[in-house]
Amino acid sequence: MRAPQERAAEVLTVSSDIEKDPVALEEVAAKAVEDVKAAECGSQKVASPRTSTKTVILETGEEPSEEEAQSQVLGAADVLCVQVLLLLQYLNRKQEKYADASTNVSYVEIVRNQTRTKVVMTAEVAAKECKTQTTEARYQALHKRLTEEVEKRRHSREVCEGLREDVERAKCASVDLLKRLEACRTTYDAKSLKVDELLAITEKKEQEYQIELAVRAKKLTEYKVARISDLELIQKLEAQCNELRTQRSQAEEQLCKVETRLTQAKRKNRQLFEETRDALTAIVERCLRGCVQILGVYFLGISPPES
Repeated sequence: MRAPQERAAEVLTVSSDIEKDPVALEEVAAKAVEDVKAAECGSQKVASPRTSTKTVILETGEEPSEEEAQSQVLGAADVLCVQVLLLLQYLNRKQEKYADASTNVSYVEIVRNQTRTKVVMTAEVAAKECKTQTTEARYQALHKRLTEEVEKRRHSREVCEGLREDVERAKCASVDLLKRLEACRTTYDAKSLKVDELLAITEKKEQEYQIELAVRAKKLTEYKVARISDLELIQKLEAQCNELRTQRSQAEEQLCKVETRLTQAKRKNRQLFEETRDALTAIVERCLRGCVQILGVYFLGISPPES
């Protein structure tokens, strides 16, 4: 679509030639009408959300405001309308000179029809804008869901990478365990050989121990004979012990008698101690009372109580 400055230049250049040729006048009017239609179609294309807004969102990541797009479209349409009205006024003035022309409809009516179509188109554009808002809301919801899915996918990738690392670690650990198992097998084989050698040695030692047991059995028989003689000695010693026990019982009886005498002496001593203690306490109390009475008479002038 051509710029408004180019159309203005064309109007100025054509205005000088139109005065001479009425056919050229009609061609210029038809061209102006086509330009108005092209401007309206361009406004619809600019207002369409599928071609403009979404491409801008995908390329720049920022949504253009609807007011800016509408202001650009309406500004271009206003410039074209002003230029076309000037041209049509000029053509109406020239129509009086060329009354025999084939066109009978005034250009003002054409402009009115074009403005009516423009109003209808603006209403359609407003309806489409409402639809675009709903589609835009759906697009935003889908965009949010897409970002969530992308985050989930990224998280799942991270989890998968972590699982892969864990699997690699498990493989390395299994290899290490296999190596350790082989080392344990070798050590087990070596130790099993040592155990076999030790078993052979123990069998030899058992034979030697059996020989020693036979020798010790002979010694036990000898020890049993000696034990019998020892038992006889023990019986004799027990008889002597019994005699000593009787003597001890007699000594214990004498000790009991002595202890009873001691307990009686202790009781007598306690009684004497208590009697002397009571007598001394009575004497001390009398002395203290006498001292108190003397001090009272001496310091306070209190007469002693009559006993």
